[in-house]
Amino acid sequence: MGPFTLATGITGFLAIALDVGKILSDYISQYSSVPTDAQTLLEEITALSDVLKQLVKFLEEKDVKQDFHETSVLCRVIDLCKDKITSLRSILVKLKKSGGFPDRLRWPFRKQECMDLALTLHHCAQTLQFSLTIANCELLSKTSKEVIAKLSDQRQWMDNLTLSLSNVPGYTAEIRATLLSLLFKIDNMATHVQEIKDTVQSLHQNMDAENMEKLLTWLSPLEPHKRHQAVQASRVKDTGNWLLQSEQFRLWIEDKTNQHQSSQVLGCFGEPGAGKTVIASLVIDHIFTTFSSRSPLIGIIFLYCDYRDKKEQTLVHILGSFVKQLALQYTHAGIQLPEVVRSTYKAAQKSQIRLDRGTSINLMKSFLQELCSTFILIDASDELQVTTRTDFLQVIDDITHLKTNLRIFFTARPHVQEEVNRHLRIAMKTLTIVAHEEDIRAYLVHKIQSDNKDAMNDQLSREILEIIPKKAAGMFLLAALHIDMILDELTITKRRSALSNLPPGLHAAYDGTIERMRESPRRFELGMKVLMWIYLAERALEVIELQHALSVEDGAEALDPDNFPSESILLHCCCGLVTVDNQTSTVRLVHYTLQEYFNLYEEKYFPRGHNLIAQTCLTYLSFPALAAKQLEDWKQWDLVELFYKIRYMIRELKMEYALFYYAAFQWGNHARRQCDNATCDLVITLLQRE
Repeated sequence: MGPFTLATGITGFLAIALDVGKILSDYISQYSSVPTDAQTLLEEITALSDVLKQLVKFLEEKDVKQDFHETSVLCRVIDLCKDKITSLRSILVKLKKSGGFPDRLRWPFRKQECMDLALTLHHCAQTLQFSLTIANCELLSKTSKEVIAKLSDQRQWMDNLTLSLSNVPGYTAEIRATLLSLLFKIDNMATHVQEIKDTVQSLHQNMDAENMEKLLTWLSPLEPHKRHQAVQASRVKDTGNWLLQSEQFRLWIEDKTNQHQSSQVLGCFGEPGAGKTVIASLVIDHIFTTFSSRSPLIGIIFLYCDYRDKKEQTLVHILGSFVKQLALQYTHAGIQLPEVVRSTYKAAQKSQIRLDRGTSINLMKSFLQELCSTFILIDASDELQVTTRTDFLQVIDDITHLKTNLRIFFTARPHVQEEVNRHLRIAMKTLTIVAHEEDIRAYLVHKIQSDNKDAMNDQLSREILEIIPKKAAGMFLLAALHIDMILDELTITKRRSALSNLPPGLHAAYDGTIERMRESPRRFELGMKVLMWIYLAERALEVIELQHALSVEDGAEALDPDNFPSESILLHCCCGLVTVDNQTSTVRLVHYTLQEYFNLYEEKYFPRGHNLIAQTCLTYLSFPALAAKQLEDWKQWDLVELFYKIRYMIRELKMEYALFYYAAFQWGNHARRQCDNATCDLVITLLQRE
């Protein structure tokens, strides 16, 4: 672009900078006490605006003959500056629309974040100030690499000239001083350009990181690495190695030439509770350890299917998650993302469209075509919705014919095998997953060693290690429930008695565990409430949400933090039937089979469950202190202002009232399933409130 075109673009950007300066100035003048970083930011924006005005005038009036490519130093600095100012304006305008100017306590930036932004703008202003001469402006019309190379050539030429003149008669001290002065200026200019290059490079890296975060969010909300970390933490050392040493697995993982088409897919099938998820986590770690550092890059992507996330684990989200993981691997390896990924996201940003099925498949294929090899690892595929699983298998079948060096590993219950064979045209190797006795013993030893009760001796320990592995019938989950039943007792005699009366299967074990809960009426009451909420909730609940829900008593008019049950008490009351995912802070049933168990016996255990949850949600929403936090003058706002106001208000409410978001959006779903007269009265009271 020419100087005049560049000046026109800067003029539009200057208007944004001036607007930001006005918003900040109004904010500072409105409050008597404001953060010092707000004042610092205003000073840098004011200084930048002044330099931008000078640069526009300079480009319009001076005889600058160079064109400016988008990769030139000057254009990169201007683009960077524009991005920062535009983002800042967006934040401030949204806050202004959502409730006036933010007060001192609502200043939207952390101090360090604000100071980093101010420093960035300061460096930008310095570079733009440097460009306000024809020579420097034309110099900055080149790329940083070209500028430094040119200055280096000039320095070399001056060195040669100085050396040549030193042997010429008449070479005076005055001439020598002039030449040294020129050399000094060249060195200073080269140093400054190098500083500009380093600054721009650093700032663009930060901008690239921000853009990458936005890209990852656009691709998929799924975060399988969090689930992996939780499963990984629960794994007992040296268990599951039998699978890694099996011939089927070895042939699958070592097939580098893919001459044997059947080795591309390895399906591992096992009954409920056999330990498939733990095995999957072991395989994922093994693949990463073996292949992640190899060059050229090998793609590794994985997913933990989860019955609780059926609504989130759609085909588009799953494929988007795969693209997301590959994008991160490219970034960590310092490899540029495929052009189709960057251009597709840029177009989606401009049009504000979400990722769709066709686009997600195309993005996936663009990565696979670049990678020399790719592993796709899926756990519990039987927990996907049937239509999602069918669509997913069809996509997998499509890409296996696109790329032959693709290796797929998945776990599932046995009934899925026929479905896989029906949808995949390539042959599949299979492996049966059962909990091996040596692995169960390793787990039992770990549990016994972790037991802090003084109710164990060597004889009882030997009996446990002998009996439970045989009773478990190849199910890790059953062994876990058995050992929990035993260790829950307080004396050696009672533990030995529990060992002698172990239930024979999972459903019997769940029956026995609930009967154990009944031994303490208060523990049973709280434990069943916990199980009710987790089982019937419309989505996974965070620990703090569940604590708020359980604290609400009938007729309560305020939140009582002193009535929150602790996380340890919640777990203790449920006798091992509930676990906390530390990576997401959500509570979950110990296994999918427990969800299926309650599906069979919901009427027995939770006959009024949805009704009770609806009443709790409505009571919570009716707290006078919560009701007082209402929108004022909302009829005066347009839809955009109302949207930002509501979103900001919900975010604030959720910080104090953790259950608010769930109660507000889900009470109707529970009331639609069950609604007695008391619940109807609560609904009418809530809706009639002004």
